[in-house]
Amino acid sequence: MDKILGTSETVVRNEYSAETDPREILRTAPMSRNQIYGIIITGLLSALDGYDLLATAFVAPALAAQFGVGPGGLGILLSSGLAGTLFGAFLLAPLADSVGRKPIVLISLLILILGMAASAVCDSLTQLAIVRLFTGIGIGAMMVIVNPISAELSNARNRAFVIAIKAIGFPIGGAIAGGLAALLVAPLGWQSIFIIGAVSGIALVPLVIWKLPESISYLYERRPAGALHKINVVLRQFGHKPLKELPAAPSNSSVPYLAIFDARHFVGTLSASLFCLLSWIAIFFFLSWQTKMLVDAGLSMAQAAAISGTSSLSGAAGVLFFAFAARRFNERLLSVASVFGLGIAIIAFGLMPASVWALGATAIVVGGFITGATVALYVVTTGVFEARMLATGSGFVIGIGRIGSAIAPWLAGVLFTLELERASVTAIMGAFAIAAGLIMWFMPRLKSEASAVKL
Repeated sequence: MDKILGTSETVVRNEYSAETDPREILRTAPMSRNQIYGIIITGLLSALDGYDLLATAFVAPALAAQFGVGPGGLGILLSSGLAGTLFGAFLLAPLADSVGRKPIVLISLLILILGMAASAVCDSLTQLAIVRLFTGIGIGAMMVIVNPISAELSNARNRAFVIAIKAIGFPIGGAIAGGLAALLVAPLGWQSIFIIGAVSGIALVPLVIWKLPESISYLYERRPAGALHKINVVLRQFGHKPLKELPAAPSNSSVPYLAIFDARHFVGTLSASLFCLLSWIAIFFFLSWQTKMLVDAGLSMAQAAAISGTSSLSGAAGVLFFAFAARRFNERLLSVASVFGLGIAIIAFGLMPASVWALGATAIVVGGFITGATVALYVVTTGVFEARMLATGSGFVIGIGRIGSAIAPWLAGVLFTLELERASVTAIMGAFAIAAGLIMWFMPRLKSEASAVKL
C-alpha cells in the first residue's frame, strides 16, 4: 500500500517559512499512515450513507406488506429520506464553515444512528416516513462534507485515486444492505436491517473522534480561535514539523450565485441543471423501486434483495471501470454513453420476463451505468464552469439534482397507482435519462452560444 500511494512512516520534515501554506504541505508531501486512516474512515462513512439510504428501498416489499400500503404511500416513504438530504445539504452542511467539518460529521453521524434506531421501532408508515426524513438530514450533510475531507487528506499525486476509492464506499454500503436484507428480513423482520445500521454507526463514532482530523482547509481559511495550534496538531499527526506562524488569511474568493446566470454562463447553467435533474430522477427511481418491482414480478423477498445488493455492488465495479476507461477514452463521450446506457438499461429492465436471471442480469447492468451517469455530472460541471466558480456552480446544479432525487420515488408511486405496468413506468423513467444524455451531447454547442444569450 505504501508503494502504491507513495506513503511513508517517516515524512520528510522541513523548516517552514512564514509564508508556508499548510494545505500545500499536504498537497506535495508523501502521505502518512494517519492520512490513510482518515481516508478509510471517510470511505466507511460513505458506506454507511449508502447502507442507510438504500435500506428502506431494500425492505420496501416487507414494509408494504406489514402496513398494507399501496404504491402511492410507498412512494412517499421512499421520497421522505431523499427529501431529508435536501435539508441536510442546504441547512446543516453549511454550518461546517462556522463550527468546523469534524463537528458536523459527528452530528450527522449521530442523526444517522438515532434515525436508524428509531426506524426499527416505528409501528406505522407515517412514523417511519417522519423518521426517514429526519435521518436524511444526516445523510445529506454527511455526503456534502465527507467528499472534500477525503480529497484534502490525499496528496496531489493520489487525489484522483483516493476520490475513486471513497466513491466506492456508497455502493458497497448499499450492497451490504441488500445482502443482509436477503438473509435477515424473512427470519428476523425488516427492523433488523436498521438495527444493524445503527450499531455500525455507533462503532464508527470513536474512529471519527480519535482518527479523523479537523480540516486544515477550514482551519486555515476560516481562522477560528487557536487556528495555528490546531493546524500544528494535525501537521504533527501527519509527521510534519509545526508552523511558527500562519501567513495572511486568504481572501474570500466565493462567487455569488448570480454570477452563474450571467450572459456567458446562463445556457450552460440551465443545461447542467436539467441534466442533473433528469438523470437523478432516473437513477433514484431505480434505486428506490428496484426491489419492489422485483417482488411484484414474482421473485421472493430474498431473491429481490440479493439482486438489488448485487446491482449496487456492480456500481462499485463501475467506479473502477470508469476511472480506467477515462484514461483511454474521451471523458465526455464516455459520460454520454453511460447516461444513454442507463436509460436503455432501465427500459430493458421493464421489458424483461419474470425470470430471476433475466431481471438480475439487467439490474446489474443498470447498477454499472448508474456509476457512469453519476460521474458524468462532474464532467458536465467542469465543462461549464471555470475553476473560480466551480464550487458555486456545481453546488447549485447538485441542489437541483437533489430535487429530482426526492421526487423520483413519489412520481413512480403515482404512476404505479395509476395501474401502469412495470414496462410503462420504466419506459417513462428511462426516457428521463435519455433526455439527459441528449442535453449532455449538445451541451458544447449550447455552451458556445451562451455568450449570445441576453438576459
